[in-house]
Amino acid sequence: MGVELRDLRPVTGWWLGHLLTPIALYRICIPTAIPALPLPAGWTAAERAAHPCLALGPLLPLPIPGLIGQGHLHHLPELGHFLLQPEVQGLRRYPDADAVFAAWGQVLSFRQQTRANLEKQQQCDRRAFLRRLMPTPKDGAL
Repeated sequence: MGVELRDLRPVTGWWLGHLLTPIALYRICIPTAIPALPLPAGWTAAERAAHPCLALGPLLPLPIPGLIGQGHLHHLPELGHFLLQPEVQGLRRYPDADAVFAAWGQVLSFRQQTRANLEKQQQCDRRAFLRRLMPTPKDGAL
């Protein structure tokens, strides 16, 4: 497998996409301007220019609307600072890039279905709770 960048789209001050490498599939988060992230010691652009890009840099919280978790900090002179969030590792079992993205799509579908089921369960639980609090109408009482 080669290196591919897919689904690159702008999201409030960032470019988000998926970076496929022979090692893993990552969510890549590239800021459109210098983000207000505190950089760890040794991670300024000048300090990283002389170092190769690491497999996974230090973890930082994702300051991107709608995303939770952390991303690994990286720096390339051509891109500047960016964050990587591993999504699928151990790619040897997949014959090609399309199979990796199809597997990741199944994970996303499963997550969405699980969330929908959880929300449905919470709604049912709320109704049952409220039924216990509401008095039942008495026969003939008007």
